[in-house]
Amino acid sequence: MTNDERVAHLRVLRALPPAAWPTRDRILYEAARLIAAKGYHGASTRDITEAVGIRQPSMFNHFASKQAILAELLALDLSIPAARADELSRAEGRPVARLHQYMLWDFEWYGEMPLDLRGMQEELLVEPGLETFRADLEAWKKAINRIVRQGVAAGEFEKDAVGLVTTVLTGISWEIVRTAQFTRDPRTAAKQRKGAALFVLRALVTDPSDIAAVAVAADDTTRRTTTAH
Repeated sequence: MTNDERVAHLRVLRALPPAAWPTRDRILYEAARLIAAKGYHGASTRDITEAVGIRQPSMFNHFASKQAILAELLALDLSIPAARADELSRAEGRPVARLHQYMLWDFEWYGEMPLDLRGMQEELLVEPGLETFRADLEAWKKAINRIVRQGVAAGEFEKDAVGLVTTVLTGISWEIVRTAQFTRDPRTAAKQRKGAALFVLRALVTDPSDIAAVAVAADDTTRRTTTAH
């Protein structure tokens, strides 16, 4: 499955209760939940299949191993954000606007994620066979820092912003992953995500007036997109 296919498929899943999902997706759902609760090594394939209500041979028809399940979850947690960050790092337009655009996407991605990604700890990337995802994490960091360096060069960001932003975004994204499991009001969640993005910008920009201009531009883009659909 490609990243574009994963994104499209998640939109479909969000509209359905997990009990109505196809078996493959219910395996991912229960595996993610159990890994978040017990850790990767603590959640056995028996635990996963019992939670789904299938036998282990049925699970292996969909995933060759528990690590294959983990790899699919890591693709959602690392590969797709890395690709989106890289795309925006190479796009045209002001760096401050592109970083804001990425943050809005990132916080929505994790906030609307129908799978519990709290167990996707960076420590898991030392497991043999997960080299691709270690590379995705590094690619994400490089892409975000590329946008920030472009902003520093353009005089939009403070010089000490480089290297700081990835740490801040990781922390906020993890908090969004955590709170998304309990947030029931989508309007409140969306307002919090928008506020978090503006909070980060305030710590980075050299000219505070940039924040208002960027926020207005983002709202205009959202309205145009909503109207188009």
